[in-house]
Amino acid sequence: EETKDEDEGESYKNPLWGAPEKEEEKGEGFDISKVKAIEKGHGAFYNEKGILESYQRRELETIMLRNYHNWIKSVLINKYTDEVKKNFRENHRGYLKISVLDLGCGTGGDITKWVPNRISYYLGVDVSKTAVEKAHERWEKIAKNKLPADFINVGGAAKESTFYRNIDDNIYFDLVSSQFVIHYMFSKQSDVENLFNNISRRLCKGGYFICSVPDADVMVKRIRAKGVKNENGEFVLGNKFYSIKFKDDQFPKDKPYGIEYGFFLDDGAVGSKTVDEEGNIKITYVPEYVIIPENFRKVAKKYDLELVEEKNFHDFCKESIKNKNYVALMERLKLDDISKIPKELWEISYLYKVCAFRKTSGKEMTEPDRNFQKYSKGKVIIQPEEEEEDHRSESSFSVGGGPETKVEEIPEDLFGDDDE
Repeated sequence: EETKDEDEGESYKNPLWGAPEKEEEKGEGFDISKVKAIEKGHGAFYNEKGILESYQRRELETIMLRNYHNWIKSVLINKYTDEVKKNFRENHRGYLKISVLDLGCGTGGDITKWVPNRISYYLGVDVSKTAVEKAHERWEKIAKNKLPADFINVGGAAKESTFYRNIDDNIYFDLVSSQFVIHYMFSKQSDVENLFNNISRRLCKGGYFICSVPDADVMVKRIRAKGVKNENGEFVLGNKFYSIKFKDDQFPKDKPYGIEYGFFLDDGAVGSKTVDEEGNIKITYVPEYVIIPENFRKVAKKYDLELVEEKNFHDFCKESIKNKNYVALMERLKLDDISKIPKELWEISYLYKVCAFRKTSGKEMTEPDRNFQKYSKGKVIIQPEEEEEDHRSESSFSVGGGPETKVEEIPEDLFGDDDE
């Protein structure tokens, strides 16, 4: 199946599994001549670096991208909250008190997106202690009197016994949301199995798992076409706002986990960049993992999660602006003219997609006790250090200039032909 890349004006076929088709296109892209790189795990980066306050991020050049992505997330949340309500009305009577699990809630930035949807319970979980504490602070300031909520410091890929230890047995969810997070957990199959088990275990039948993740098809196509090979033999792609670093531009067919790359975004959230007096740039890359679409759908189906939507951010935007309510939301986010977003930022947004899965089994929405006031404590529960499972910090990615890390051997049996 061919996919049209409208920005590039070309089609590509099964980009993950074929050898690079256009070697001559390599060399266009990010200038890496003065870049030295180090690597730091995602969870460690959050806890050690601290987190920029919202007023600081407003000063960054990437604020338009952040606003645009907030709009994408808001539309996704609104759309599937409405779907849950619709499904309930079609199959049951009465009013549904909707409960939400925000898996990888970060500092709680999406709380303000859930409140207008009039949900009745919110549980935010995150592997970063620093982030989950700030999420709780945010909730206390803006939603404490509007929305019962709890916050737990636990990783999404923790074992079920650990993940649900501090979640009341009576609490089930109608929506599980994970925005820009789960790709950190694709380092190994056991983590992904734990992740989907935790997502599905308490998700009611007819509920949805919604997420935003890197679009592997686009990412791999671009690293092959425009990646610059550095002195270490790694492929680097980017512009003044972001940088991606792959050890190779080919991947084994039969190993869909642990395909690691380094990512930096100049917004104070993912990695960091410093420039010395001589103009040398040092980038701190955060390790992330490729999510192969076919494997993503296969694992989800194993846990009774049926894919109902999968769109690149660009395509999702084109569809959503046909809805006048979403256009009004765009205006409220000061995005009344998205054509003003710089091309370099559009390039970053094109690296992501939205996905939505519907739960096909489990408890009916009428079964769980929805007296959330009885179970909600409104507190932060910190996972004891010896029990923390920060899978996002486990890295085998090798980058120049940083500490020594374990380097896993890349199998020689890399790619099949495009038509395989």
